[in-house]
Amino acid sequence: MSWLQNSNYSVQNTSSRIQATIVFAFLVMMFLFLLAPIIIVIVMSFNEALYLSFPPKALSLKWYERYFSDPIYLHSSWKSLIVGLGAVASATVIGTMAAYALQRFRPPFYGFINAIILSRHCYPVSSWDCRFFIR
Repeated sequence: MSWLQNSNYSVQNTSSRIQATIVFAFLVMMFLFLLAPIIIVIVMSFNEALYLSFPPKALSLKWYERYFSDPIYLHSSWKSLIVGLGAVASATVIGTMAAYALQRFRPPFYGFINAIILSRHCYPVSSWDCRFFIR
């Protein structure tokens, strides 16, 4: 029971609570920052006006009716879904096989291969992504 009498315990406990609260607040703000554009687009998709106006003057499903009644949109959506599912399936299979092979057999230059694979996660903006910003 001597830990109850230790004054540092309450200070450390309070400090860790404050740190946890700050981290939680930061995470909530980050998720709101990331989700806000999606929520705005969903809300604005029910706008009846031809042009973007906020707040919406009237709510309507006319854009959804137009989308689902046009066979060109539906056909291209199905094509996109098929291509996306194929990409997900092939990336999952290839990635799983590569991870298994790298872990099981430890080929020469394992560190270099692992660094190349993981470098995309370390540097989210690569020179390939910067091509959109260079004019």
